[in-house]
Amino acid sequence: VRLVGSEMCIRDSISIVSVNATWELVNPGAPWLQVTPDSGNADKGRGTTITLKMLKEMPSGTSTTLAFRIANETEDREVTVTVN
Repeated sequence: VRLVGSEMCIRDSISIVSVNATWELVNPGAPWLQVTPDSGNADKGRGTTITLKMLKEMPSGTSTTLAFRIANETEDREVTVTVN
């Protein structure tokens, strides 16, 4: 995921699809990034939009990794977010 620009309050989004299980954000990444919502329920394949918001201006190329845990999975799913 790339956040375009380095201005504060840049927003972007990703989608998480969890057909039969709940999910939660277990690593929110760097403090300059806000992720909402931070948990969700099974969505029968519709998907949930997750908003990423920069809270502080960061230089291009700065990155952080988020980790999501989906119930019944043994490995967390990671997403790298990079300022572009």
